[in-house]
Amino acid sequence: MGIDTVLLLVDKNSLYTLLEMSWNDVYSNMENRSLRTLRPKQSKRLNRIFDIDCEAEILDWMEKIGEADGSVLEVLS
Repeated sequence: MGIDTVLLLVDKNSLYTLLEMSWNDVYSNMENRSLRTLRPKQSKRLNRIFDIDCEAEILDWMEKIGEADGSVLEVLS
């Protein structure tokens, strides 16, 4: 019998960069896919059977909130 484990990893530098950006800039940069450069390089030590790209879901969620003044962290606080 095997045990399946799901592990979610977050690159702290990328997260902090996104949280400090303005809400509206993150939305527009996600729309034009320019934030993909913030993604960390894939680790050769970790194997994964699938990737989840949740960009569309995040954009849908941000659209429901709408435009907002302030950083992502300020808007979410």
